[in-house]
Parts: sequence; structure tokens; C-alpha cells
Amino acid sequence: MINGGSLSRQQLLDMGFTARQIEYRVSRGYWTVVRRGVYEIAAPRDRRDLMRAVIGAWAQSVVSHESAAELHEFPFVSAQQRVIVSNHTRTTHDYPGVEVRRTHDLDAWHVTAVDGIRSTTIARTVVDLAQHRTPRHIGAIVDRLVTDGRLELVELDAVLRSTGRRGKPGTTVMREVLERRMGDERGGSELERRGRVLIERAGLPMPIPEFPVPWSVGRRFDDAYPLLRIAIEWDSRRFHGQVASFEADRLRDRDAAIHGWVVLRFTWDDVHRHPNRVVETLLALLAA
Repeated sequence: MINGGSLSRQQLLDMGFTARQIEYRVSRGYWTVVRRGVYEIAAPRDRRDLMRAVIGAWAQSVVSHESAAELHEFPFVSAQQRVIVSNHTRTTHDYPGVEVRRTHDLDAWHVTAVDGIRSTTIARTVVDLAQHRTPRHIGAIVDRLVTDGRLELVELDAVLRSTGRRGKPGTTVMREVLERRMGDERGGSELERRGRVLIERAGLPMPIPEFPVPWSVGRRFDDAYPLLRIAIEWDSRRFHGQVASFEADRLRDRDAAIHGWVVLRFTWDDVHRHPNRVVETLLALLAA
């Protein structure tokens, strides 16, 4: 299948071309080698065609940063001359008119499709753009997207929590933007504090707060007993009620199960109306 004018060697062979025919067309300049085993047989007609071509050439790549903003029709963001894509692999890629950026924290729920083109989601795109922009600029983008009903602050916070880490460009900017708009509601910090007080008063061992998820750089559990592989997530009512955040939590829980961890999720009602259930659950697991 043609992706923006590019075909793989296997696709060409399946269509009936011989190896000699492929080599002949490349040697005469009829076709251009995009990368090993992928050939551009027709020049992309426009930028979206070019995006389809590069995404088709690299299975793990997604359109990102300013180019994703272009696809999502972000306000206050100008399109770059080169198409920008992000890729998980460590291999150096080269594609005419394309800038490739390597990433190691692009989770499945950070990816969507726009006009059939794999792209970072609106929330992930905002976080990526924060790397080279001021809090005022990112704030303006966020406010317009929220006003237009295209972005939830809690979804943005979920992406930042899964990618933000000390020293990573854009993390400080994004945190400032969210703190100004969410205040104490961000990440259920009040619920976390009250949950830890409940554990302490029950005489239970204290967990390690903000424990890094061992298999995912930049992500953290709210609290954890790492030796027992038990994690605690304190789900505030507002945060827990958002669809994107709910789905993200389910993905994280499945990842944890694969790695032998148990994730306990406690809500505001659990801590304030049924504190004994919280204590009894922890007692049962910590004593196991």
C-alpha cells in the first residue's frame, strides 16, 4: 500500500517487480531510497502526504511537536519548514524534509490519529511544545484549547506525570502552567497527604512517596513498598473522573501486573468515609 508516495521493497516485490527492476529504477533516479528497503516512487503532494510517507516508512514513528500542533490546528503555533516526527528507536534516521527526534517516554495513550496519520495527542503535543516556549506562551495555548473543549487540564497533568522529570526540558514550564490553573487540585496532593496520615496513625510501615516506576523512566507511583512490589495511587475525585486519565490508569495497572506489582487505588471516599477499609487492605497485603 502506498504511504504518501513510498513503498517498501517487499511491497514492490509483491506487486510483481523484480529485484533487478527495483535496482534499475533506483540507479536511474526514478525512485529515491528513503531508507534501507523503502523507496519513494512519487514525490509527496503536500505536507500531510509527506507525513504519511515518513510514518509509513518508520513503523514506530509519530508526527510530533510543531508538526503535531499543525495537524491538531493549535492556536499560536507556527508550522516549521521541516516535518517533525518522534521515534522510539536509537537508530539514526534520515528522510528528506523531515526532522527526527528520539524519545523514550512515548506511551501508547500519548498517540492518536489525525486524518489517518499517527500523531501525538493534543495533551502530549502541548507537553512537547513546552520544551522551547515560555509559561506565558504555553498558558495561552492551553487556555484556548480548554476553552474550545479540546483539552482537559487533568489529561495534561496525567501526561506530565508520566513524562516529567528533573532536568527534562519543558517540565518546569509545564508544572508552572498547571499549578496556576489547578492549584491544590493538581494530582490530588491533599488526598495523598491525608492518605499518608491515615497509614501513619494506623501504625503501618510508611511507604516511599513519589517512587519511580522501575520499568518506565520519568513515571512515578504516588506511594510504594518496593520490596513487596506494592504501589498506592491516591485517586482524587476530579482526576479519577476524566476518561483519558481513567484509561491511562488502567494501562499503568496492566503494566504493573506484567512486572509483578500490585497497584492499590484509594479514592477520596475511601480515605474519608471508609478509612478502615484502606487500613485492612494494606494490613492484608503487607502481612502476606
